[in-house]
Amino acid sequence: MLDDHLDALQVPAPFASYDADSSDVIAATARFSIAADTHLNAVRHADALGGTLSVADQARIVATVAPFDADEPWVSESNHATAKEILDVFAPPGVALIQEILLNHVRPAFAKTPHPAVNLATGRKLARPIGGVGATHDLYDEQTWKKHPGIPAIVHWCTTNIETTEYEQLWHLIVPPLMTLLDDYETRYKIWGVRIATAMLQRAPAALLHRSGIDSLLDKSIVSTFYHLHNPETADLLRISIPGYIALVERCTELDSMDRLNKLFDLMGNNIIGSIWIYASRDADTILATTDVLPDVVQALGISTCRYLKALIPQLLYSLTAEYAFSARQALSSLTALECVLRVCRPRVKAWAEVILTSICRCWVSCIEDTHREKSEDIQTHLVSLLGVLVDIDPVLRQNEIPQIYTAQRDLFHGLFESFIVT
Repeated sequence: MLDDHLDALQVPAPFASYDADSSDVIAATARFSIAADTHLNAVRHADALGGTLSVADQARIVATVAPFDADEPWVSESNHATAKEILDVFAPPGVALIQEILLNHVRPAFAKTPHPAVNLATGRKLARPIGGVGATHDLYDEQTWKKHPGIPAIVHWCTTNIETTEYEQLWHLIVPPLMTLLDDYETRYKIWGVRIATAMLQRAPAALLHRSGIDSLLDKSIVSTFYHLHNPETADLLRISIPGYIALVERCTELDSMDRLNKLFDLMGNNIIGSIWIYASRDADTILATTDVLPDVVQALGISTCRYLKALIPQLLYSLTAEYAFSARQALSSLTALECVLRVCRPRVKAWAEVILTSICRCWVSCIEDTHREKSEDIQTHLVSLLGVLVDIDPVLRQNEIPQIYTAQRDLFHGLFESFIVT
């Protein structure tokens, strides 16, 4: 009986090419998730689940249920909740169970398209790609693993449950599928690859990453995602790949070392400012994604962020004043990022104080004129917070500029300046 429910929970291969614009596909995924509720609940309450199961049986259950513990079109909230309950039964899984899943439920799916830069027997980086550099394109031929839409979620579940001391034993099983996903040409699989890599970096020993050469492969592959622009999923990819790259750098380099600084300089200067902000400047979602994660980059760079103030401050201020009604979400994100920049670069931002104050005032006026009151109130709250940081950095504003503006337009700026006026 349990086997019947597990068979019914196999995600159909066509779901791998999910088309959100197709009513037939949407209907099919809806029907599947509704039916999955019945089967997942049956598995959850099966007598065998609370009994003694062989490692092979446990692996089959986890490999079948893990795809429902993910943010996928065929997964409903109830699917996700029930799947999590089932998977919690097997936590912590241990090496034997994870090895069984990776060896018999993951590796066979990737067998026909091995990653050309990874030794499948050891999980190490090959000195020379199999077949030469040009053979990398073979990675995209006969991708039979894509007939198993739930595979990425299975790999992710395994990765999040591997302990630090267990990675050495499972390295050759986890690295090949990870690199195949990360280097795929489809954005959705790149996102899965970065997500899995980020989970791995939380526990995988830095020495193992370096000794196997996988640190350099991850570096190259994640950096390549920064150039995957003008795609509907670019914003989602950047939101996860930029923090993922920071995690890689912090895991594999020494604190305050030139190697770490140079990699972070490349991230901020060459990849974000010099590439994404230039070549995707008209893509609002992409710019918003980079602004959302900018505080992570600034915190990682620390005071070294000062070398980019001439690019960062104008970019962030522009979002507060240009096309405001269309980009309120961007304005909120920019305010959060700008406040982070001011706090981290405190010794060097005083020269920008008047420019920032002017932009704060212009954005405040836009909020007053905006008809979307709820949205405006959120921005106004952030503006007052940002002004507080700015005044703390440059107290002279409280004696000079702020009183002058307040005197000229008391009614307009009362809400902004009331707590900063010296009486």
